[in-house]
Amino acid sequence: MPDIKVLAPAGFPAGACPIERVAGFYRFDVPAHHFTRTCSTPGHLLHLVLTGGYILTAGGRRYDIASGDIIHYHEAEEVVWEGDERHVSFYSLVLSAPTLPPLPAERRVFPATPAALCAFEEVARQAQEPPGWRRDALLLAAALALAVEVFPAALAPDLLDSEAGMGWWELESRLRRGGRLRASMKELARLSQQSPAAIARACHKATGLSPMRRLRAARMDLARGLLRYSPLGIGEVAKHLGFQRVHEFTREFTRAQGQAPTEFRLHPGPEG
Repeated sequence: MPDIKVLAPAGFPAGACPIERVAGFYRFDVPAHHFTRTCSTPGHLLHLVLTGGYILTAGGRRYDIASGDIIHYHEAEEVVWEGDERHVSFYSLVLSAPTLPPLPAERRVFPATPAALCAFEEVARQAQEPPGWRRDALLLAAALALAVEVFPAALAPDLLDSEAGMGWWELESRLRRGGRLRASMKELARLSQQSPAAIARACHKATGLSPMRRLRAARMDLARGLLRYSPLGIGEVAKHLGFQRVHEFTREFTRAQGQAPTEFRLHPGPEG
């Protein structure tokens, strides 16, 4: 009888691959003294700074970005770029991965490992191949290799939020998929089968905010992304975010952004 070693199970569970698709890959060259206040694309966005540096403000934190840094954004976050005399070049990878939890705030900017650098370069190489299923498959494989380095949940769980924090991201992901970012604490408790106190602890552990403040910030981040990048009308954006009335959405957005949704869509500011 041959000696058979099972190297992988006969079938993988549904949803085992966290990345649904590579939504885009770009190289940006930004001149010196550039300044912009904008929002990142919906989904997971990864930047690799190739040359130069600048000051970044995101999620209420300020970072001194340098060459070789990886930056992670999640679900249309507001960002401020403050450039100096340095010219900046960077790769930008957009991933559709709704089940993949974001990195914690303290892990949003970090130096790229040699493996991550190689993975980014492989993504860049495959992105330049002729369009087709082969290019798409190899591009996804390169993106997955990069995700292993950037989102090392199974390899180094201490780099991510605790079990409580992960519970919040799972709950928020369900709310996003269901268009329920206006859920009340009572709804959160019902969906998660946890007490309001447990939900509050999990949310604060993961985001540093209370559940209602986190959901309000998530609504406005997603609103900015949809208004900037999607063809949805104002009413459709409001409905997608869970607002029953457009004027309620307009009031909340204007209070948070300082301009009405229609004005923001017309004059959102330069791209970051």
